[in-house]
Amino acid sequence: MLSRADIARVRSEHRLLDVLARAGVVVPDRGARRDVMVACPLPGHDDETPSMIVHVDTDRFHCFGCAAHGDVLELAMSLEGVTSLSRAAELLDTRRPLRSYPSTRRAASRLARDEGGITGTGTGTGTGTGEQIRGAVASASGIERSDPQRTPRARVLEANAAAWAYLTAPERAARARSYLCRRGIDVRALEDEVGRALAGHSPASPTGLVEHCWALGFTTDELVDAGWASRRRGRPVLDTYHGRVLLPARDEYDQVVGVYARDVTGRSSTRYLNTPETAVFAKRHVLYEPLQREFHKDGVVVVCEGALDALSIAAVAASASAASPAHTETLLPVSPSGTALTTKQVHLVLRLGRRPPVLCGDGDAAGRRATAAWATAVIAEGRECLVTLLPGDADPAEWLARHKVDGLGAFTPRDPAHQRAARGSGQGSGPEVGGAYPPDGGDVYPRAPWQLITGAVCDELCHVGYTGDELATAVVRRLAAIGDHLVSRGARRRLALDAGDVLEEKHLGRASYLANEVTDAITARRRASSSRTERRADHVASREISPIVERTEEMSL
Repeated sequence: MLSRADIARVRSEHRLLDVLARAGVVVPDRGARRDVMVACPLPGHDDETPSMIVHVDTDRFHCFGCAAHGDVLELAMSLEGVTSLSRAAELLDTRRPLRSYPSTRRAASRLARDEGGITGTGTGTGTGTGEQIRGAVASASGIERSDPQRTPRARVLEANAAAWAYLTAPERAARARSYLCRRGIDVRALEDEVGRALAGHSPASPTGLVEHCWALGFTTDELVDAGWASRRRGRPVLDTYHGRVLLPARDEYDQVVGVYARDVTGRSSTRYLNTPETAVFAKRHVLYEPLQREFHKDGVVVVCEGALDALSIAAVAASASAASPAHTETLLPVSPSGTALTTKQVHLVLRLGRRPPVLCGDGDAAGRRATAAWATAVIAEGRECLVTLLPGDADPAEWLARHKVDGLGAFTPRDPAHQRAARGSGQGSGPEVGGAYPPDGGDVYPRAPWQLITGAVCDELCHVGYTGDELATAVVRRLAAIGDHLVSRGARRRLALDAGDVLEEKHLGRASYLANEVTDAITARRRASSSRTERRADHVASREISPIVERTEEMSL
């Protein structure tokens, strides 16, 4: 078994980009210092377009297509089909070429045929660094990207308003509603509530939108910079979106800043397409919110992965409210449109409501990891949250299409007495405790995140080689760092108790002993933090007082 020192050596000697190159993956300049996208080389994933992101600073990877993730050792294990870290390290140390698969070889040959592709700078099809990732396909095909500096913000917002009005004209809004209804999302009650169309549809003509906007006086430069037009040298200017239903991203003033577009033809290789970065839109800085914020200031914020998931929750809640005025719990669903939740987006979530938000990723493994990461990010801001773990691989839209109004309980917080009763009955606060969910979804509701977080921490540390007592100690230390942000003593105690239960299930010790270890570790961190704060305060005070003392002594002389 590899020691921690051996693992550290292997990681330092074999960088991910170098190992990917040994597997036949075309990679950018090895001196890159930012994230890069490459074709996933793992078996079973026929990756025609780049789906794997490599975080160069941490030397870890994540594939958005097959959900594989990890470090260089895990990559080698997956490529070569071995199950031992020691064997993976041996294979890496040979420095021989690693096994490649058809999708990787096709991606390499396709790039070789493309004279405008990579030349060692990370700007070709399939890979890239930083801004180059977003423009890789555009660069290879000659499509002009938006220029956030060329068109003023106010003019981009005007173009957005004009485009959205066109996309939600009665005929196109009806087509969008029809598609959503086929997906089990009936938005009629919600549109009656908010008083406007919530989804648009791209026109049948590939130039319908740009021609409409030209007639209104917008230039092609302005439409490209707003993300609505696609322009390449020697070709006609086309609409950016074809065969798609579009949902709007709005700013705090309720202005459309961009769109999330979902393919409805089944023919596009890009199922979801967002507005490119413009003077008013950056995906990492906004949330999709189907409801206007001022309507629901005291609602429960529900965070989910996809824009259609958020829309589904809002639509079913509106239908329930229209059918029964007694339905009083207000849900405010939002989505970052992906598994990543940036610090900016966490702040937006927390500003939307005073109550703990409910976090609900998809039911698959990647969705649960995302939910755990979201919960940790919220707690880092000193706020508590709840999590919902859907059974199987269901996402919120699929869950509600199956359960309708009854499925809203999965996103509606229950009173503490009910949760204590559920815990006492053996249902627990995590998804695996107490067996499978009842078919009617009655046992699916927002719960404390501690078991989920503890399990995620355990999995992450196991992946990097921790076992036995070392694993238990490392988990306790990590949980203490998380619990240090909690203001409530009760929340810290619940974290410790749930962590003890999870660690006992993983055969790392007795639950009561481990719970006390977590409690003691949190207490120690808080005391150390308090001591550092006091020392800083004393230091600042002494610096402020010293000049006064010196002046007083001078006066006395």
